[in-house]
Amino acid sequence: MLIWGLFFFITYLLIFVYSTSKRKQTKNVSFCILLFVVIYFAAFRDGLGMDYTAYKSYCERDVVKHASLLLTEPLAAALGAFCYNTRFSAVIFFLVTSIIIYGLSFSVYRQYKNAYIAFFVFLTYTNLYLSSLNIVRQYVAASIILLGTYYYLIKKRSLLFFVFIFIGFFFHKSAALLLFIYFLQKDDYSPLFWTVLLLGSWVLDLQSVSNIPIIHNLLMISNYIDYLDYDTMSYSKTSISNIYMHIIVLFLLWNKKRILNLEDSDSCILTLKLSTISIICANISAGTLPIAYRLAMLFSIFLPILFSFIPQLIDKHLAKIIIYIPLVVLLWIVLIGQRNNRVYCPEKILTLKSIYDENYHPYDNPDVVVL
Repeated sequence: MLIWGLFFFITYLLIFVYSTSKRKQTKNVSFCILLFVVIYFAAFRDGLGMDYTAYKSYCERDVVKHASLLLTEPLAAALGAFCYNTRFSAVIFFLVTSIIIYGLSFSVYRQYKNAYIAFFVFLTYTNLYLSSLNIVRQYVAASIILLGTYYYLIKKRSLLFFVFIFIGFFFHKSAALLLFIYFLQKDDYSPLFWTVLLLGSWVLDLQSVSNIPIIHNLLMISNYIDYLDYDTMSYSKTSISNIYMHIIVLFLLWNKKRILNLEDSDSCILTLKLSTISIICANISAGTLPIAYRLAMLFSIFLPILFSFIPQLIDKHLAKIIIYIPLVVLLWIVLIGQRNNRVYCPEKILTLKSIYDENYHPYDNPDVVVL
């Protein structure tokens, strides 16, 4: 717990400095330090994340021999092979992926008004930050596509969007699922339509219809393609976090007039749609549909941008109360509840020399399956 406490104290302090400073130089310095701290924490964590040992195992065997990685995710395979064939430890794998994930995502968030809220949401909301420390390859792909979406929306460079999709696919094949972002942005949105979809996904019991032969076969195929276990993708529809996100998204869906009056309404509408889809997919994944879980995780990287628009839609002070208090409470409920679980609360942060430490091995954790 001490490590988490120190980490959040430092990052929240830097976010506060960034948000309150009127000098561009101070903002730049605080942003660079914040980025350094976040990258270092993610790269040099001692076993934090359920996938930590599994990713480490990629770097300790010749992953080039594994067709699933070589054929569909060659950039991830190449990074693992680099660690395998050099004196570098698996830490370099986490360092490179951390630089990509946090460097790209924070750089995009910084382009929006109230960027400090985006930083805060990214670090505090457990479904984002803690999960990104887990599904590393997928979040590398998501951060690359986040950058591509920014160029598409703000810079109006459509070709670059598809280039970034292509690059992201080489890190994790789920990147292909985000192709329809290009078409999703084209149309306006109906609050009633999206509300029906959202509430429908919450009450839908996918398990009850899984016995229908055709649906059962489709679920089996999706499970085979994604090879995720149910325990890995389990999700609670009735969790406090899930209910909180339903309230936030429903509130924004029905503030369409104010959103359309925003200077950057296109970004707000797109991130609102993607965030709604993320929640819908998370709800559906509770019925053991792995591909829905993947979509929920991919789209969740857009949530910080959506939250950054809230102070422009309602009173700024009220917006901060709505955002800061619930998310901090939710985060610490998780961490305190898992304080004795080293997968959630590591006892130390590795030193720089661990990059070259060939004898370094993470703690034995029977709950982590080494692939």
